[in-house]
Amino acid sequence: MDDRLLDPHRLILPLYHARDSRGWTQEKIEDTAGINRRTVSEAESGTAWPKLNPLIWWAGALDHHLTAITRQGRHTVTDMRMLAYLLYLERDSRGWSRTTTAKTAGVSPERLTVWEDGQHDPQLRKLLRWAAALDTRLAIEPARRPS
Repeated sequence: MDDRLLDPHRLILPLYHARDSRGWTQEKIEDTAGINRRTVSEAESGTAWPKLNPLIWWAGALDHHLTAITRQGRHTVTDMRMLAYLLYLERDSRGWSRTTTAKTAGVSPERLTVWEDGQHDPQLRKLLRWAAALDTRLAIEPARRPS
């Protein structure tokens, strides 16, 4: 597993650059995306990581989106349930059990069940481990505007 894929900061960095290039403050992100300025500050400084949905809202406020890059292609992720379903499809396409996937991701099978069933969102670091275990890369990318 490529350790760079497990670094949450690589998802935050494009958002920091987009915010900075617009001259926006963290307060502007709070007002626009509806997430706490402290969450933005902690993520940009690397001291804490947001859950997935606030990360998606933050990206949307800056005309970016979260992309899941799987063996089947690129998918714009709109919320945690969608990502959980994409990761389930990746697991299923391999014929892997939850136990095998959990072991590969370094989490308990019970925790993986809770995530796949949408009962609880994983911490960002654990989410990145789950995705990487299934050869799925998550990226923040600029939204494409229709021509």
